[in-house]
Amino acid sequence: MAHRDSQSQTWCEEHFFDFIDKDRWPPNSLDLNVLDYHVWDAVGQQMRRDKVNNYETLREEIKKAVEFVPKKNVASSVDAWSRHIIKLSKNKGAYILSSSL
Repeated sequence: MAHRDSQSQTWCEEHFFDFIDKDRWPPNSLDLNVLDYHVWDAVGQQMRRDKVNNYETLREEIKKAVEFVPKKNVASSVDAWSRHIIKLSKNKGAYILSSSL
């Protein structure tokens, strides 16, 4: 996978001050997707679902809806996600109660 490639890892280490390398990143954790924290919900709220009748119209509606999601909301989602990743890393990947986030 490209994101686990040594060149990709090296580039990220050089360009992101708090980069978490592939060996410290928890494997296959669905709740670690930044889009799941807020973005998909916000996109879904902006979509005109009545216009979706096939894959192509779904893609188009998602593209249009993304334009209406406020950037500050995305930034807030990334901040929450970052805090979650840090806690997960400190907890050695063990389950974290949502109340402690």
